[in-house]
Amino acid sequence: MGEENKGGLNIGDLGGMGKGVEKLADLIRDFFGAIASPFFVRLNADAKAYEMRKLAAATADSIKMMAEVNKTAAPGTGGITMTESGYEIKSLPANENDRLLNTNSTNAPNNLSDRAQARLKYQEAKRQQNIESVTSIAAEQLSSDNEVSSSPVDPDWSARLFGYIGDISNEEMQMIWGKILADEIKKPGSYSFRTLEVVKSLNKQEAELINGYARRAFKISNGSYAFITLDNKIDIPILDLTKLRDAGILSSTEILTLDYHINENTPRKVYFLNFDALIEVELNNKSDADIFNYTLFTSVGVEILKLINPTSDIGYITDVAKTLIDHNLNAKAGRIIERDQHGNPKTFNEIKIL
Repeated sequence: MGEENKGGLNIGDLGGMGKGVEKLADLIRDFFGAIASPFFVRLNADAKAYEMRKLAAATADSIKMMAEVNKTAAPGTGGITMTESGYEIKSLPANENDRLLNTNSTNAPNNLSDRAQARLKYQEAKRQQNIESVTSIAAEQLSSDNEVSSSPVDPDWSARLFGYIGDISNEEMQMIWGKILADEIKKPGSYSFRTLEVVKSLNKQEAELINGYARRAFKISNGSYAFITLDNKIDIPILDLTKLRDAGILSSTEILTLDYHINENTPRKVYFLNFDALIEVELNNKSDADIFNYTLFTSVGVEILKLINPTSDIGYITDVAKTLIDHNLNAKAGRIIERDQHGNPKTFNEIKIL
């Protein structure tokens, strides 16, 4: 337990890193049977270079084997040639393939089985590196947070996550998966199996698309999240809207209209919350509600909003408020200053709308 890696973490010091890291360590022990420093601390430049050299060596071994095969077996196998992208193996007739696969060569160690083992070794080393990158990101986020539920993480959920993250090499996507793992440890049930499936299928471009439009999401009065549209106009290009729906972020339901059942004699204020900002609208009659329409986020979309935790797009907020004012509504935009114990805004700093 006194093992120390090139990143500088002593495994015996995990207890001093917070309840979340301890819970993460238990999760790793349950799944992998053992823990090591790279699960908890992202490698520094020297250590990462060392790990990459090991992976490169595994690749070099595989290429060396291919070169040996090229010398000895190529004449009878259809040929192996080097191209700009690597080695190219020409296909063989079915009967020749069968002969090669069933040949147990004792003269050359670099046979088909050896090459398969080298490939598997490299792939598993790369998967392990990806897993350790994600868990170390989660450990960073957990190390300063002691508000961690004592409830265990669903073992089926963690098995699903560890199965996915081994294939995630993109550093930005690793950051997202690290936050998913950290949030789930802090509060089990934060992310559904369906959300894991959606995130797994996202590429970097789709993630950036979601992140960009998430800043325009509002929490409306019934607690749902939605894109607010005005006068039946969607302020999203149809292609982007389709992508968000295909990704499972937005409901496929057509645009809906908000209905506040406003009493004509009792003015009512409603709030559209946009993360750290809001729009306050005072409605005076039923007709005022007719201009409000929305497209709902799915339950997966709401979980991804929590995951992204975007900042408010103040320019967009003021544009929406200005449109409401143009409809003769009393609308204000502002940054939230104080919230109550439920997270609802108590006070806000009004932003001047030009």
